[in-house]
Amino acid sequence: MAAMLVAVLAHDAAASDAALARNASASGACAPERASARVALCFYGLNRSLRHTIGSIRAHVFAPLRAACAAWEVYVHTYSETTVTSAHAHEYNVSIGGAAEMVALLRPRRHAVTAQADADRLLDMRVYAHAGLAYAEPVQRNLLRQLYSLQLVTALWTPAAARYRAVGYLRPDLRFVAPIDARAMLRARDDEIYTPFWHRHLGENDRLAFGGARAAAAWGNRLFDAAEYTRARPLNSEAFLAWVIAQRGLVQRLTGMVGMRVRATGEVHAQDACLAERCRWDGDQCRYGCHRRVSRVKAALYDRYARSTAQDGARAALAARGAGAIGAATVLSSIESAVVH
Repeated sequence: MAAMLVAVLAHDAAASDAALARNASASGACAPERASARVALCFYGLNRSLRHTIGSIRAHVFAPLRAACAAWEVYVHTYSETTVTSAHAHEYNVSIGGAAEMVALLRPRRHAVTAQADADRLLDMRVYAHAGLAYAEPVQRNLLRQLYSLQLVTALWTPAAARYRAVGYLRPDLRFVAPIDARAMLRARDDEIYTPFWHRHLGENDRLAFGGARAAAAWGNRLFDAAEYTRARPLNSEAFLAWVIAQRGLVQRLTGMVGMRVRATGEVHAQDACLAERCRWDGDQCRYGCHRRVSRVKAALYDRYARSTAQDGARAALAARGAGAIGAATVLSSIESAVVH
């Protein structure tokens, strides 16, 4: 089984090393000997719109890293579907590039592909619904699929964690309009995680992150914490992330990196369209969503809920202290069951 796993997941190591050297030295300002910093970039989830966002990834992720004389290696987990239907996103049987497009455009060091039906069989929604659902059932299922994809892409880079100064997680459907802070990324301590200042709602925005290896692994493996979290509360994505940050004892920082969700049709999500401009001058408004201004009363309720969630996470950390981390064998078993067919 392990040999099959390597055959399915491992990208050609020689090609990866050549790409790494190319990434590090493509800028004339960076001599090869200066490119000692290396980072991992993880892309995850269904490939809805990478063909529409890859230009912004090159301009606002790859270019700033290159300018900072950093080399990078890409890891990908995605789903095998080549069409998407989502009433929530107003997408109806739209053709998408799928896994092949992600591999061609991102050229990952390692990648894995799962059928959504296989993931759904492994993800029993009843396990995460003791306190009810935070969203309509299709949206809740997509959140679980995203968390599962995060878990699998995390398992791809963690065996090589010693290679990296820092690790980033990026959704392929984000069109970036403000760049990654490469200097902050390269300076991040092992327990620091950077998350967006915008669209934090009931907790913290979970659409992108970067930080030290320990913090990034906790961010990517939070599906392991979901069953405990949902014993007492519905699985809201932002609130859950705030709880995990506190429960894992991470040091959170905010980043000015901004990305807009792009649908399979190429259209920008209605709630994100103003992120391109307004969040540059109205950060308080974008704390909850720049498509509308939130009243002071509602903002206070949001903040109170977010603080309560973080406090619950800190209490859970104290209660679980000494229990130990999820073992690597558990992660490997999960990958084998999901990816090797």
